[in-house]
Amino acid sequence: MRQGIKRIAYHIFTLIIAVLMATTKLCAQQDQTLYFMQGLPLVSTVNPAYQPEHGSVYVGFPVLSSIYINAGTSIKGVSYNSVSKGSPDLSKIVNSSGSYESAGFNFTANIFNFGYLYKDMYFTLDMSVKANADARAPKDVLKLAWYGNAPTIGQPTSLSGLGSKADTYLEVALGFSKEVVRDKILIGGKIKRLMGLAHAAGELGNGSFINTDPETWAITAGVNPKLNVAGLPLQFPSGAFEFDTANVEMGDYAFGFAGGGWAIDAGFQINFERWVLSGSILDLGGIKWRNGQSIAPVNGYITGTFDGLDKSTSSDATDKKNENIIIDSLLKNARFIAKKESFTSWFSPKITLAATYEINKHLDVGALLGLAVNQYNTVPLVTAAVTSKNYPVNGTLTYSYSSHNNSIGVGLLVGRKGTQMHLICDNVLAADYKNARHTSVRFGFNFLFGKPRDAHPKPKKLGPMNTIEDSPRPTVVDKRPLRQQ
Repeated sequence: MRQGIKRIAYHIFTLIIAVLMATTKLCAQQDQTLYFMQGLPLVSTVNPAYQPEHGSVYVGFPVLSSIYINAGTSIKGVSYNSVSKGSPDLSKIVNSSGSYESAGFNFTANIFNFGYLYKDMYFTLDMSVKANADARAPKDVLKLAWYGNAPTIGQPTSLSGLGSKADTYLEVALGFSKEVVRDKILIGGKIKRLMGLAHAAGELGNGSFINTDPETWAITAGVNPKLNVAGLPLQFPSGAFEFDTANVEMGDYAFGFAGGGWAIDAGFQINFERWVLSGSILDLGGIKWRNGQSIAPVNGYITGTFDGLDKSTSSDATDKKNENIIIDSLLKNARFIAKKESFTSWFSPKITLAATYEINKHLDVGALLGLAVNQYNTVPLVTAAVTSKNYPVNGTLTYSYSSHNNSIGVGLLVGRKGTQMHLICDNVLAADYKNARHTSVRFGFNFLFGKPRDAHPKPKKLGPMNTIEDSPRPTVVDKRPLRQQ
């Protein structure tokens, strides 16, 4: 069982790296359509205060409870079509980019989901495998790629923040929500145990730069790179690295997990006559990776100068000489040390605030403000939604706007009780793959049965008590024997 989970995790991790390398930019995780599908118990994963309305027992179909895939591009001018043909409009990319452009890929497989509603309390247990990747690049790097070094001769170009990260882990979440004011206010939370399977993160730290000398045109670069790896058996080239300990082996990880950690979610819901105000904050926490490998320069910093190539003649000897010049320029001071150490990777919290209005018993409208927070930028998201309800088949239509992408989402929920099936796409325009910059899809099956949430036992109404004056007088019977005359 443990080896099977790890084999699946490695396949997922390899897929993430392949997608990340093949796609210029990806976007942050999107789940806004699911938030408005109140007939689907899976909503508790995006707002822990949620309680199902049409049943009291929720069971996700094993492994197929919900499968989620999210990928895309955040830069205007880049699409799957332009990337596959190798012809993205770099001029448009540079001119429309912000200080940092980030990327993201998310995959979630819900292995097991369970929920039980008891009176005004709702208990949940969720188990899932998650894999995430993100990449980022400062605007200066994009400008350098398009305009070259001519506009910045004599002016250092910052490379700080250029990097990427990918990890995969098993998550077990225990949730609880409760009505604190009857039919008015609900609050909820989840505590999540995180068991890390694999992790890799690398970036160029503060002070990394590239500069062109205005007189000699020699290019000098100084970088402060660092790579953290856990759960991956790596082989390093001989001579390029120094080790203060032996390479980490898979046997170094307890129970097959490379790290462990905790995270919490919290949410609320306030019900008015027709309005519902709700919100949540997700993924406050991180994973501490044990017995990982940290790889960094021996002297903490690497500098090198490239003086140019010898193009006076063309021969095999000259080509070999130029090859050696490039290698010497790159690796002259590139001495690294790899050592075992523990490190922590923190999640990027997601904040959501939403309001819905009930037009009638079959139709709701709503709006959502989302915020994804990370080290380099904060991505806001605004969504408007229309949702049908109380039909055998219900749907949600959303329109989302953000600084990097606009999208139309559709959610379909088949079944109010019993067996339910859901299919959600946060960007149906991705069907036009030639111009699409983002796609997100979720599907799965679950069972919902038992008494609905509004079937609380009602208190018995007591009628007015009769007063003593109004009560009928008891009849008194004289049981004494009669006196004989």
